[in-house]
Amino acid sequence: MKSQILLLGALTTLTLGSIAAPSHAISLIDNFPQTNDVRNTTIDTTGNTAVSFTIPAGNTNYFLNFVTLRLGGNSPADTPVLTIRQGGALNPSTKVVANFTNPVGQGTPIVNYNFTPTTSFTFLANTRYWLYLSASTGSFTWRGSSDGTNNTPSGIATFGAYRVTTDGGATFSGSTVRNTFGIDVTAVPWETSDAVLPLSIIGFGLVAGGKRFLALKKSQKS
Repeated sequence: MKSQILLLGALTTLTLGSIAAPSHAISLIDNFPQTNDVRNTTIDTTGNTAVSFTIPAGNTNYFLNFVTLRLGGNSPADTPVLTIRQGGALNPSTKVVANFTNPVGQGTPIVNYNFTPTTSFTFLANTRYWLYLSASTGSFTWRGSSDGTNNTPSGIATFGAYRVTTDGGATFSGSTVRNTFGIDVTAVPWETSDAVLPLSIIGFGLVAGGKRFLALKKSQKS
């Protein structure tokens, strides 16, 4: 009986482990690797650049891990302001749903910078978002390649458009610069078999029942 209980316990542990096992990080949308850094848009307090994308319909949402931007001339004195905005058709909406902690600027060199969200955030299925970059102090460049449509962002999400403003978001226009970026996410919920949870519940019940049986037999002998 003990061996049966141990076996059931092991199976239950394995079953639950398959439920709790974390999913792998994946790219939601990106246009890495860059082929060159010939083009760019200047980012400052009034010069902002945004890129839109839409999460596919379905039952899967995506937990945000970090965003990577390829920036040049980002000194420690500069203060990028990166946000995720939800909604908006032709132009970015004003609804900010995620903010980020800035990495330390490296100055003149063109560097891939990772921005981490200040709080947990999950992209919702069948929803349009904008990655919006501005600055509260200083200026720097968001680099892009010169190969046009060959550097169009792609991934799980569907690319929308790049939009730029020179008046702090009062008006926007289209941009042909494919600024280099990537969004790293984890799929939610994690995929599991429909049979896993019922089996785990049964396993727990059998193990608990077996333990009570052993306890009863032990009390009868004493």
